[in-house]
Amino acid sequence: MDIKEIFEKISQTINSEYGLTTLGKHRQLKGTKREKILTNFLKDILPQQYSIGDGEIFDSQNNTSNQIDIIIHNS
Repeated sequence: MDIKEIFEKISQTINSEYGLTTLGKHRQLKGTKREKILTNFLKDILPQQYSIGDGEIFDSQNNTSNQIDIIIHNS
């Protein structure tokens, strides 16, 4: 299996899971389910030294971002 086939299979899987989220009507719940699909995918492919979370990001001057749905950070 070449890299193109691998990415096609991954794309099909993610699109299939994403399609199931369209059945719900509650916007926030749909978004949460979609974030979980992507989070699970990233956890499977990223090296173990990286963690995935959500939240706000702040800098050294204490400026804070809005809510970030997916944050990848070095554990």
